[in-house]
Amino acid sequence: MCDENGEIRINIYYCDSNCSWQKGMLEKNHEYIRYIVPKGRSFDQYNQEQ
Repeated sequence: MCDENGEIRINIYYCDSNCSWQKGMLEKNHEYIRYIVPKGRSFDQYNQEQ
């Protein structure tokens, strides 16, 4: 994605859905998130701080 000046601001990479080796730390990060928010519970009470 580019900003209003045409400079690249974000690189987007896509992985094949069944290829965990393409996802790097994504799988481990998902595990950490699920420790805090178990599957089936809502994320509504959480927000993203920068």
